[in-house]
Amino acid sequence: MKLIACHIENFGRLHACDFDFSHNPTSIFAPNGWGKSTLAAFLKSMFYGLPDCRVKSAESNARLKYKPWQGGVYGGSLTFEFGGRRYEVKRLFSDGAKGDDCKIYDAVTGLIATEFFTLQESLGERLFGVDEKGYEKLAYLPQDAVESRLDGGLQAALLRSQESLDGGEDVEGAVAAIEAEEKWLRAKRKPAKGRLDVLDEEIFALEKEIFEGKEAETICAKYERTLAELDAKIEESRKERTRAYQERQTEQGKLSNKEVFLWAVAALLFGIGLTGIFIPNFPWYVSLILGLVGGALGVVLFVRRKKNLPMAGSAWLDGLTAGEGWENRLFAERQQTLLAAQPYFAAGQKLGVLQEELQRKREEKRALERRAQDLSTAKSLLIEAKRRTAGDYLQPLTERCRALFTKFYPQKAIVLTAEGEVRLDEAGALREGAYYSAGMRAALGICIRLALIETLFKREFPPLILDDPFVDMDEENMRLAKGFLQALQKEYQIVYLTCHESRLL
Repeated sequence: MKLIACHIENFGRLHACDFDFSHNPTSIFAPNGWGKSTLAAFLKSMFYGLPDCRVKSAESNARLKYKPWQGGVYGGSLTFEFGGRRYEVKRLFSDGAKGDDCKIYDAVTGLIATEFFTLQESLGERLFGVDEKGYEKLAYLPQDAVESRLDGGLQAALLRSQESLDGGEDVEGAVAAIEAEEKWLRAKRKPAKGRLDVLDEEIFALEKEIFEGKEAETICAKYERTLAELDAKIEESRKERTRAYQERQTEQGKLSNKEVFLWAVAALLFGIGLTGIFIPNFPWYVSLILGLVGGALGVVLFVRRKKNLPMAGSAWLDGLTAGEGWENRLFAERQQTLLAAQPYFAAGQKLGVLQEELQRKREEKRALERRAQDLSTAKSLLIEAKRRTAGDYLQPLTERCRALFTKFYPQKAIVLTAEGEVRLDEAGALREGAYYSAGMRAALGICIRLALIETLFKREFPPLILDDPFVDMDEENMRLAKGFLQALQKEYQIVYLTCHESRLL
C-alpha cells in the first residue's frame, strides 16, 4: 500500500493544502504549531474516519479538535495505490458520524470503487487488516509515544502492542468484566458485601428463625393438648348438667302415690257434686260444696305441678350452680392458655413461608455459586489462551526486534533475560533500561513498532508516519537514525515530519 497525494480542504488549522508523497521518504519541515500532528491525524481519518463522540471537550472529541478553525468544508481527499491500482478516497465530516460522507473512486476511471464496500469493515481495516487503534499504535509515531512502551521489559512491551491488534485488549476487558462480576458475587474485602455474602447472611437468619419456629411448634403442641383437655372438661361438664336437668325433668313428669290419691279425691268430689245436681231430693248445697271442693283441690294440684321447681338450697339446684361455676373457671383457664399460646401459634403459622423462602435463597445461592465457578473457569481459560497466543508472537517479535536494533546500532546488542527484561550488553555488563539514553530508548521503541508491523499486519504494511520521533537524539545518534531510516525506505513508505533542520533526512 502506498500514499500518492492528498488534498486538505479544511481540517483543523490546515486549509487548502496539497501534499505529494511520491518521493520516499517524504520529509515535511515546518515549525512547531504549523500542523504536523494535524496532517498525521488527517491521513488516519481518511482511512478510518472520525469517531462519533458526544463529549464537548476538544481534547477527547476529535471532531471538535479538528473542526475547521476558519469554517468551510470539513474534510479532503487522499490518493493511494493498492493492489496495483490507484484509488481516491473523499471524506466530508460533520458534527456527527451520521452526517459524514465517504466515497472511494477509481483514480483512473473516476468511477465508484465498489470493491471497498463489500465488506463490513472500514477502509483502513480492508487495507491493513487492523482496526484504528492498532494502526495508531504502530504506524503513527508521535514524539511522546516511543519510550512509553519500554517500561516493564521488551516482551511486556511487545505483548501490550500485540494485544491491541489481535483482540488481547478485548481479553483484558473480558477479564475485567469477569472480575467485576466476581466482585459483585463475592466481595474480596470486608465490610463490602457481594450478593453471595448477602445470601449467606439471609440464609443464616432464616435458618435461625426456622429453628425458633420449630421450637414454637413444639410449644404449640403442648398448648394445643392443654386446650383440648380443657375443651373436653368443658364439654363433659355441659353434658353432665344437661343430663341432670333432663333427669329432673323426667322425675317431675312422674306422679307420686299421694298425688294420685289427691287427684282421685278431687275427681270424686267434683264428680259427686256434679252428679248430685241431677239426683232428686239430693241437697243442692251439698252438691255445690262437693263440686267446689273437688274443683279447688284439682286447681291446687295443677298449679303445684306447674310450679314444681327446686327450692333454693336444694341439692339439685346447688349441683347445677356448682357445675356452671366449674365451667366458668374452665373457660377462664382456656382463655388464659389461648392468650399465652398466641405468639407461638403465629410463629408456627409463619414456618411454612420461611421454609419456602429459605429454599428459594438456597437455590439462588447454588445458581450463583455455579455462576462464580463458571466465571472462574472462563477467566482461567481466557488468561491461558492469551498466554499461549502471546507466546506464539513473542519469540518471533523478540528476534525481529533484536535484528532491527542491531541495524540501528551495529556495535550495540540487546539481551533478553529469562524474565523477558531488556538489557544492553556493554563490555560484558548487562545494563537495565534506566541506563539507556533517551535517543537509544527512542530507537528501541521504533524497532518494537517495526517488529510488530512486520509480524502482525496481515495484508499490507502501512506508510510510517514519523512525527519528529528523534527529538531527543544527539548528533551522533541522529546520524545513526538517518542511516537506519534510509535502509528502511526500501521496505516502507515513510512520511517524516520535523521542526528542526538538524533532524532533516
